Amino acid sequence: MVSTPTEEIYSKLQKAFQKFNDQLFGGSLSNCVITLRANKRTAGYFYKNRFGSKGNDNLCHEIALNPEWFGVTENIDLYQTLVHEMAHQWQFEFGSPSRAGYHNEEWSKKMQSIGLMPSHNGKPGGKKTGQNMSDYVISGSFFEQSYNQLVAENCIVTWYDRIILSSNLAEPIKAKLEEEIKQIQIDGGNESKLKEKELIINALSKIEIIQMKPAGNNGDKNKKKYTCPGCDNNVWGKPNLNLICGDCLKKFELNDI
Repeated sequence: MVSTPTEEIYSKLQKAFQKFNDQLFGGSLSNCVITLRANKRTAGYFYKNRFGSKGNDNLCHEIALNPEWFGVTENIDLYQTLVHEMAHQWQFEFGSPSRAGYHNEEWSKKMQSIGLMPSHNGKPGGKKTGQNMSDYVISGSFFEQSYNQLVAENCIVTWYDRIILSSNLAEPIKAKLEEEIKQIQIDGGNESKLKEKELIINALSKIEIIQMKPAGNNGDKNKKKYTCPGCDNNVWGKPNLNLICGDCLKKFELNDI
């Protein structure tokens, strides 16, 4: 019986991987390591032969999922991401991948055959190949049928990462959900969908946004330069440091030049 958050998350992800593998890929995909990795640029990725074993020479692929997205998107989006990356795994094992990150026609056709329509903007009419690709569910497809089975089996991941590394993620999603809820209420639509969107908005209220320092030298703007008046050695550090040179035992002076 699942009793911890770790077991709950990974057992459901593994069960979903196995069902999608059996029903969408004919059980052809090798086992992979499913990881949770926060990455502000993507909801997930496939990395070939990422893991090795100390006990033997075996290698194992990685499918990484970004838990920052779990709380701010619907359950079906998580499994769309999983299958999107499984299609990359299928192409590596049986097809001909293009350059890193590129979604070519072979990948696109495989996605369509299993029930996800590639689209560069996630909407009907979008480009079906490209560097950065999203997708949407084809109504009545194999993917939709498999997903509905997972829902019926309560194979839904409810845990999510509350700490988001970029403010660019939460606010647009919240605004979009609020508009969708209004439309569902106007149309008198699906109560279960309405409840799920309301749960996501509730999750958004619990999220903390962490602003990351820019990469490179931009993160060093608050550091000051200190120079030893005796030997001209330089060091950089935070303001108001009291430093003594180890070579000539003189006090470093703040250098604002």
